[in-house]
Amino acid sequence: MDSLTKLRVTLTIGALVGLVPVTLLFILAALYFSLAVLTMTLQYPLLFFFILGPYCVSLFCICTGWKIYAISMCLSPEIRNRRALIAGLIVGFIWGLAWVKSGLLPPDFWYVFLLPSITATAMLAVTFSRIASAQKRARDTR
Repeated sequence: MDSLTKLRVTLTIGALVGLVPVTLLFILAALYFSLAVLTMTLQYPLLFFFILGPYCVSLFCICTGWKIYAISMCLSPEIRNRRALIAGLIVGFIWGLAWVKSGLLPPDFWYVFLLPSITATAMLAVTFSRIASAQKRARDTR
């Protein structure tokens, strides 16, 4: 196996461990809360907006993690929106800490909410190092 294949296998295992559990949890929670909001919207119209805010933040953070995974899997990665990706990582980490510190979760679930940001940060660091090494190789060949 060449180094790119090994890297892709490692990144995929990282995504399976770090991103898939929280993505599945998000999908289940979104379905549950959507059904709850649909039944309660007639009585409490503002409830929709209280559910929509956390939903949007969670969706942004999860999509950022998967976007970083997709970029890191490319043959020659290129990052166009670096600020948005870094903002997604920071917001995701703060959002995970907020869920952990809320006291609503048992300690066994803490890793589920913190691991996506840690995994995506590692993937982004690998991607940055691959971009830097490709640029260095391009300069050396001139």
